[in-house]
Amino acid sequence: MSLKNKPATNLFLDIAILLAFILAMTPRTTGIPLHEWMSIAFAFCVGIHLLLHWEWIVGVAPKFFANLFHESRLNFVVDLVFFLSLIFVIVSGLALSKVALPAIGITPAFSLFWRRGHAISADVALITLGVHCGFHAKWLAVNAKRYLIEPVARLFRKPSAAILPEVRR
Repeated sequence: MSLKNKPATNLFLDIAILLAFILAMTPRTTGIPLHEWMSIAFAFCVGIHLLLHWEWIVGVAPKFFANLFHESRLNFVVDLVFFLSLIFVIVSGLALSKVALPAIGITPAFSLFWRRGHAISADVALITLGVHCGFHAKWLAVNAKRYLIEPVARLFRKPSAAILPEVRR
């Protein structure tokens, strides 16, 4: 996997983002320390994802109110809502941090505003992530097959007779 193979890079980054998101969305299961550190890893991966898709973002944003194909416009709106909800989840999560910020000497004070906002924005992020994945389901299926399923399947295939060395007795 290299940046020269952009679909593979995007797929594996998307998988990392999804795994970090799933772990971050289950603090009762993972515990608060893993929840906070996976959330920070998730935010970092989302930043990389945005950089990899920056051309699309700056290409679609100025044309938003022009005669842009409706699916691109809807995708942009969903992505924007997802991004804004993530920003609020991250800021509110840091404002509520019990592990990550105290590890660097910062102890935030509890606030009901941040607590409620964190829960609501996390729910919005979850919904918009589902819609985002739905928009890209075909791309995800094609590239998962190409870069995950087929390489694993090749490991379990029997070699053809044409490539087996001849055994002499």
